[in-house]
Amino acid sequence: MSDWPRPIVVVSACLGFEACRYDGQQLSSGFLELLADHVEFQILCPELAMGLGVPRPTIHIERHDAAELLIEAATRRELTIPMQEWAKGWLAERTRVDGFVLKSKSPSCGIRDTKIHAKGGHSVLERGAGFFARAAMQRFPEAAVEDEARLSQLAHREHWLSHIFTKARFHALPAREGLAALQRFQAEHKFLLQACDEARMRQLGRLVGEGKRLGAAQCFARYGRILFEALTQPPSRKSQVNVLEHCLGFLKDRLNSREKARFLDCLHSYRQGELPLCAPRRLLAAWAKRFEVSYLLGQRYFAPFPEGLLQECDDYPNTSAE
Repeated sequence: MSDWPRPIVVVSACLGFEACRYDGQQLSSGFLELLADHVEFQILCPELAMGLGVPRPTIHIERHDAAELLIEAATRRELTIPMQEWAKGWLAERTRVDGFVLKSKSPSCGIRDTKIHAKGGHSVLERGAGFFARAAMQRFPEAAVEDEARLSQLAHREHWLSHIFTKARFHALPAREGLAALQRFQAEHKFLLQACDEARMRQLGRLVGEGKRLGAAQCFARYGRILFEALTQPPSRKSQVNVLEHCLGFLKDRLNSREKARFLDCLHSYRQGELPLCAPRRLLAAWAKRFEVSYLLGQRYFAPFPEGLLQECDDYPNTSAE
């Protein structure tokens, strides 16, 4: 599985691409540096695009009655409409985005942790999304949206990567192959989709079965909508365990008692949050390769994105079942 179409990812420029923060600083992201070879980045800074300089006075969001406004703190200048108009125009120019990596806490790009101030800017009422992030999530509700803070957590990063690369694979399906390509995609992604949303996985299977009646164009359109809905669901630890146990069923007659015990110990540690998902998953993948279990080897669950993008997992075997 070495065919990796390049997802389209919108990323905040300050995350290692340009010194454009309000204080002139540039952050760094080792993960985004790794990712650069595998995706098509579309880099932006809403504040710069609006004509605000570097360095610049701080801006924040204030709630005035029922309205939320973008305010330049020092001058009290209101920037709400310029930000909204720029964001709407920039997003309207794009027909597809697979994922976003936006700057946390930013009044433009924050996804969930931007401070919403009371009128006057002195107290914080709550936290929410920045102005660009709101517009982006409304324009592309099916996109994988995260900030750099959450992507520092392995589980969030793993799901985000699975999401964007699965979407990119769907977009890259060869139209000339018609329903055959969709049938193959569904078969390869069965366990990955089961971990995300088993009900939608089964719905997609039924849809593919009705492909000839519906016609390729309608089937693809419906499939894409349901697929993207399924991918937005972060898999629970319980659903991952169910999939891993199901995969074990393809191998249990070939494993000795020591190997079975090793896997069950690994699975227990994952269930308790002591090991990441890659530990039991790599163990199964190693055995599938050793025993040449073609069905498992053909599952994207074991290779949802290019190797090397989860460096923490490099410490987990190789998990060679030797």
